[in-house]
Amino acid sequence: MGTFLVFLVVFLPMGWILWRMLRFTRDTIGTNSPLKVQRIYYTTFQSVFVRIEYLFVLICAFMGVVVIKAALFSTFSGPDPVIARTILLVMSFVFLCLAAVILVIDLNHWPYARGVVITTFPDEHELDIKLPDATLRIREGDIRKVSIYHNNAKLQQGFVQFHLNNGGSFLLSFRTEGLEVIQEYFKGIPVEDFVRHVPLIRRTSQVRNPEHEVPVNENRYDWLANFIVFLLGVCFVVMTYMMYIDAKWQDDMSTHSPVVCMKIKYRTRGAGTVKYPDQVYAEYLSKTYHFDMGRKYYRSLLGVDTIAVYYDQASDRAFLPTSGQVKHYTGLYLLIGGVGLLLIGKSTWEFIKIVRKRNTKTSNHLSQIV
Repeated sequence: MGTFLVFLVVFLPMGWILWRMLRFTRDTIGTNSPLKVQRIYYTTFQSVFVRIEYLFVLICAFMGVVVIKAALFSTFSGPDPVIARTILLVMSFVFLCLAAVILVIDLNHWPYARGVVITTFPDEHELDIKLPDATLRIREGDIRKVSIYHNNAKLQQGFVQFHLNNGGSFLLSFRTEGLEVIQEYFKGIPVEDFVRHVPLIRRTSQVRNPEHEVPVNENRYDWLANFIVFLLGVCFVVMTYMMYIDAKWQDDMSTHSPVVCMKIKYRTRGAGTVKYPDQVYAEYLSKTYHFDMGRKYYRSLLGVDTIAVYYDQASDRAFLPTSGQVKHYTGLYLLIGGVGLLLIGKSTWEFIKIVRKRNTKTSNHLSQIV
């Protein structure tokens, strides 16, 4: 039974990979190549949103929820519990933003990929491209150049703009089925490469064809990415305020809170850094408290069985002796708060530009009606 399970675990995935490789070879340069037989490529909701890449999205979303739960509901003690919460909150927002960016990009590209059908005609060496609002017949020499906008990352996100000789253009997302067939059919077309960290489709494009002239709808999801950036900036500002309040409370408490000696129960050794500190667990009034500290302070406690800490009975909080926490972390407050204000300002300006653009478009439309 064990041998059979090992066979399934090892050889079954390898067999599936080999089968996919053989199928890919057959569909690209083999007997089922679009250059040899007619192929029809459909872009559906499943082909865009049900992909192996979304396992990464789900993992990031899950990790973000787990980390933010730990940051909000875990008990922290020691000299700087808010800094520990801040680190966890920043980590959780990084995970959630990674998942959100991928989802926002796909939602932004979806109007341009929905219902796209690419049909090959190998005998005539032509392509029929059915877009959401137009149908194009592409022949040799119709495409003047190709502009590729992508994020230049391992998880590729982006879109391609095809410029036609008649002055028009059309957009296709990287998620479009059969996108590579266009460049396979018509080789030697000049290609422009543009790197964008978040490759959103922002501008209205015109699709022109001898038989069709239909405008492609303007992006409707550009506000969503700016709203996420705005929320992230607000979170940075709030975290800065929380850190300041906690440091100020510790400075105030250290001036009049009593010093108590707690019996050390056990110690755990980390890396002696802020992210992986050494920890000491001590008992006082039948309750256990734990303290994070650096390596130097940890070593000073190796030969003793008690630890002197400040204890505030009203809040039931114990913390290590501190001095001037607000002054000590001023640079950190300015850094995190400044990043938050920068994100808020940038997203607010983008919102203003979106509103101005839409108001201008509405006024122009009303003037044409009048």
